[in-house]
Amino acid sequence: MTDERTDLVIHIGLRKTGSSALQELLAKNADMLRDHGLDYPARLTRFPAHQELAWCLYDTPPDYAALDHSREEVYSHYEAAIEDNRRRGMTTLLSSEDLSLLSFDFSALSFIKKRFDRFSPRIVMVKRHPLEFHISNYKHAVFASREIRSFEDFTFRSEEIAYASSRLVSRVWRSAFGQNNVTEMNYASLISSDDGILSQFLDSVFNIRTDQQTPDHRSNQSLSNEMTINALELNRSDLSDVEVQERKRHMKLAQGDSDRTTFLRRFLGREQLAVLMKIHQINEF
Repeated sequence: MTDERTDLVIHIGLRKTGSSALQELLAKNADMLRDHGLDYPARLTRFPAHQELAWCLYDTPPDYAALDHSREEVYSHYEAAIEDNRRRGMTTLLSSEDLSLLSFDFSALSFIKKRFDRFSPRIVMVKRHPLEFHISNYKHAVFASREIRSFEDFTFRSEEIAYASSRLVSRVWRSAFGQNNVTEMNYASLISSDDGILSQFLDSVFNIRTDQQTPDHRSNQSLSNEMTINALELNRSDLSDVEVQERKRHMKLAQGDSDRTTFLRRFLGREQLAVLMKIHQINEF
């Protein structure tokens, strides 16, 4: 990102760009990061990400959040950590892909900017091809919940279209934090590097070079196209939630074709695909 040391870097995702794996590795390697002058502070929840930075700004936090702190408590906690790190000449790294879900909540962005402004925060976002985002987001929703909508009905919603557009999200965050204070990374480059996602991220953002590492587990596995259909049928069945989740657990996540072009041709008509590509200003996929 820059050779100049900064007090605060905030990684906002986006969603479906490897954030969960990256955060697991950041939390696991906190001691190593400190040796390089980078602090990844302890979280106020059980998650390896600093999701409470976003959740405390939601009108209604997600059910699984288990957030026991107020907005003031959350931000005061991290302000103190950043200030302490600054005194020691260290940079603080915060990571929450759910912050990207506040991209169009201007009061929330203004609050974050105001609370952290004295630390001259830099924003890091990872952008992904919008059609890849739509597919991955739908597959995750189908497998993780009782999502029963078709891919078309799920995708052609204003919020899904907006969050898939890294170009639009980038413009909003640049408007709030400054044109030169947002760094964009490509998801394809991040995951294709032989060095691994953590090493590639640290090298690109902080010029820190580390050995390759892989997460102990992946919370968001890739689903084959056939598996998505099977999970969708289960969601639409009369089975109880417990039975549905039990059957999903026994599915082999890696089986079958995961080709994105095949998925789009199967789940969208030619006209719908043309509209989606026009919305995202894409000429080919």
